Amino acid sequence: MAYSTSSLIRFMDHKGEANGNGRGPLHWNRAHIDGAPFRGSNPFLTEEEYETQTARVGDAHNRTFDLTNPEENKAYLDVLNMIVNTWAKLIFVERFITSEKKEVYIEWIQWYIEDGTAARQALPGIEPTKEQGSQNGHSG
Repeated sequence: MAYSTSSLIRFMDHKGEANGNGRGPLHWNRAHIDGAPFRGSNPFLTEEEYETQTARVGDAHNRTFDLTNPEENKAYLDVLNMIVNTWAKLIFVERFITSEKKEVYIEWIQWYIEDGTAARQALPGIEPTKEQGSQNGHSG
């Protein structure tokens, strides 16, 4: 599935994500194809290497946002934009709206493509089948 370049391009300068949550820089050159940025130091693989060595991985996040606070409301909308534009998947949301407060608790998975060579070397012989990869959001 090809993704719209414009749907993910808006996140290229996303603050807090520039270092890939501490696991390497983000590279956007194939995000329109993969639906997620490549995270790590070696995004320039050949097409064959890319198909055989990369893996789609997700980082779990959770947070409670106070929507009356402009900074937290903006951060909440950033998460929703990631979900709407397919970079993240909504797992759970609960809203706490009363006359005293306006809060939202949300859990989401944020997707990345990584070089999976080290994991395959650490666990030889363990490869997901095409069916398992599809169930986890990775076509391969």
